[in-house]
Formats: sequence, structure tokens, C-alpha cells
Amino acid sequence: MALPEQEAIREFVTVTGAEEERARFYLESADWDLELALGSFFEEGGDDDVITLPQPESSTSSRTVPSDVRVTSFRDLWNEEKDDDEEEGQSEIPLELRRLARGGQVNLDMEDHRDQDFVKSKATFKAFGGEGQKLGSATPQLVTTTTPAQQAENEAKASSSVNLSESEQTTSIQIRLADGGRLVQKFNLTHRIQDIRHFIIDARPSLAYTPFVLMTTFPSEELTNEDKTLKDANLMNAVIVQRLK
Repeated sequence: MALPEQEAIREFVTVTGAEEERARFYLESADWDLELALGSFFEEGGDDDVITLPQPESSTSSRTVPSDVRVTSFRDLWNEEKDDDEEEGQSEIPLELRRLARGGQVNLDMEDHRDQDFVKSKATFKAFGGEGQKLGSATPQLVTTTTPAQQAENEAKASSSVNLSESEQTTSIQIRLADGGRLVQKFNLTHRIQDIRHFIIDARPSLAYTPFVLMTTFPSEELTNEDKTLKDANLMNAVIVQRLK
């Protein structure tokens, strides 16, 4: 649940009755994921989030952590951080540790590097490897059982079913289908928007009983009055997007 920080804090306080400072701690610990933060808050009674902080042998860190200290929950971490803030001015649990502490145990070894200059490591480039949708795409692709040959035959029949008068002005309409396909068909300017709908159904018979709307692009608007002619709707050489309801 991605919300602006202040809105997320207000929502957390409203649900839990906690103070804003405490709400901010849980939200920061959950990387501002409201649902995860609320889950961590209400799971405190179960004592599930356990973080063991052993004292390193060679560490001379200014922050002393006894070897037998067990931070049993985010509440303990928050209280410890609050006490340290009052004594030292300000301290913060690293974001990496907060993420690792989600529902599990984290062992933390501390080393003193105060005498060394900080050198920021270079971020490793990772190419996008998932699946995405093009900007303006209607919906994710639909799974159909129509073979390419059948689909080509349906599209040819749909194109031939459009009564085109060469003596009248024509325009080409590009249609982006909900299954990821594209159709380009010539229409007369006297054709109506409902004729485009009939053409789509003829080209994709599987969508005959699937509710859908027709949209324009840039700006994106729904074509609600399908009795309009293409000329009246200003759809000359337009791109139409099919969007399933």
C-alpha cells in the first residue's frame, strides 16, 4: 500500500492509536508499506520478530551492546532508539537491517570504522527482466484458443463485412485490441462508432459476449455515444483502444 508519508502516518495512528513518532518508526521499518507496518505492530504480542545483537570481540564502537541483550521486537528497537536519541542526539537503525528483520532473526556484528573515510560503493546495474505493458495498452494479453490461421480468417471476414464506399471520403482507423493485437481498417467518415465495435467483434468472435468500451488516446476518453459518425467524433486517422470492463 504505497501512500504519501504523512497520509500513511495519519492512517497508522488512526488504526493503532499510537503516537506519530512511533508510527513513523514502524512505517520506516517497513519501507513505508502501511500493511506491513500494521502487521508488524499487531504482531508485537506474538514476539515473532527477534533480532539478536551479539557484542563483537574487537569492536570499540561508541554504542555498547551487551552480548546477552536480546531485542525481541520492533517495540524494543524503537524504545532503544528513542533512548539513544535523547542521550546522543540522534541515531537510526540502518534500512537494510529493518528489511532483513521482517518476520525473522538477524545476527548483527559491529566493527569500528570511524577512523576510515567513507567510500560509497558503485551501484550494480541490473537490467529489467520482468514483463511489462506498453504505455496506453488496454489490458494484459488475453489467453485465447484461436489458432493464427483462424484469427487471420476472422480478420479477413471482418474487413470484408465493412461496407466501404470509395466515392465517399475514407479514413484509416488503428485499433489496439485487449488481447494485445492490432487491426487497421478503412472506414467512411459516415460510418458510426458502433460500426467499429461490430468490426472488432467480427475480428475477435471470442469477445462477442465480453463487455468492453472503446477509448481514444491522448487524451484518453471513452467513446460513450456510439451513434456518432467518425467525422462528428473527430476520429479521422485515429487510434482506438479496446478496454475490457
